Amino acid sequence: MAKTDRLMLHALFQDTPPQFGILIPKRLAKRAVDRNALKRLIRNACHDTLGNYQGKFLVRLSKPVKAVGHSDRAAWWTELQQLFSDLARRAPSQR
Repeated sequence: MAKTDRLMLHALFQDTPPQFGILIPKRLAKRAVDRNALKRLIRNACHDTLGNYQGKFLVRLSKPVKAVGHSDRAAWWTELQQLFSDLARRAPSQR
């Protein structure tokens, strides 16, 4: 498991193609616009970064979010990269 301030990444390393899950609860991100924006950002980051690993991965929001504006997306992207770099240090091996 890797964790940042607002996100958590659970990983189960197996000999399977990479599978990604995204969990953005409605109680933590009230507006559908914000939930969808976060899902798009997370999905793009997962495909860019986690495609080299084998296993199952779940990224979930752990703290409430008020709004995800265009100016906040760079901060979210940086936080996702931190999350994946933390996972890379803990990963057993890459392909």
